[in-house]
Amino acid sequence: MWGLVWVHVGEGARPEAAIDRHMALARRSGATAEYVYRATDPRDLLLAVRFPDRALAEAFFADPELMACLREAGMDRAPGFAIAEGVPARVLA
Repeated sequence: MWGLVWVHVGEGARPEAAIDRHMALARRSGATAEYVYRATDPRDLLLAVRFPDRALAEAFFADPELMACLREAGMDRAPGFAIAEGVPARVLA
């Protein structure tokens, strides 16, 4: 189960420390893996966090500290959130 957070940070933002805090929050929330991806625009970030189950992912998204971390990172617009479950490619065919 993946918790996905899309965030855009403002010009000149230095999100590294806040992302470290975000990932520590994820681990305290039961995450088993965390990844950060940058888009073509380096201010567009995708934070992907793996959880053993949906309940842990939902609890992570409900934690007010998550929004505090995103604001600290320099978020300049509303983030996007999703919970996704991996399925074998043949299921999509």
